[in-house]
Amino acid sequence: MLRLLSAISIFFLLWPSASADEPSAQREALSRFQFLVGPWRATGRSYGDKEEAWQESVAWEWDVGTGFALVAMFEGGRVFRSGRLEAGTEADAFVFLGVRADGRETRYAGAMKGARLILEEVVAEGAAASERIVLHPLHDNRYLLLLEARPGGRGSFKKAVELGCTREGEPFVKVDPAKMCPVTGGLGTIGVTYEGKTYWVCCTGCKIAFDKDPARFLANRK
Repeated sequence: MLRLLSAISIFFLLWPSASADEPSAQREALSRFQFLVGPWRATGRSYGDKEEAWQESVAWEWDVGTGFALVAMFEGGRVFRSGRLEAGTEADAFVFLGVRADGRETRYAGAMKGARLILEEVVAEGAAASERIVLHPLHDNRYLLLLEARPGGRGSFKKAVELGCTREGEPFVKVDPAKMCPVTGGLGTIGVTYEGKTYWVCCTGCKIAFDKDPARFLANRK
């Protein structure tokens, strides 16, 4: 019996446990993404055989109930319903747990590469990831979220979906109102015409969205 108790004691001593400062370490690792917290409006664009543009919204907040994490809810999301960004076990490593629009759960893992967070789909050992997501901060009130794909896990990743996110209630740059994109509030560089008047949008994704429903975006601008 004494030998058995000694063996059990050694087992628990050797069993890895979370350190007392693990939550603070997670919080520190995720602090670089503090700018995400809050509501965002997003212009989505799909690439490939069928190009489309749409609008959705994203809201990020902290979850401190079970360790520190940043959670996102996508309203009208074409790619994700929700997501959870956590710190990984190594420096500059992170994990994103996403619930896709069709209800599938997908796990992505990776690290910072310069200013961008690049996370590849977690697949079975020996297999190659066929998807990855890229979070690319542009300003404190503007970021891109990209879904990139490579069919069958072969070749290089190519852009499949782009979400251009702008903080709700703020333009991402200060611009002349006459040149303000009615979709995102950014600097318009592409001319579009509606009812004989020229307006300016900031990208091709916004042009597709504007052309589809110009009255809606012009009403929001007023």
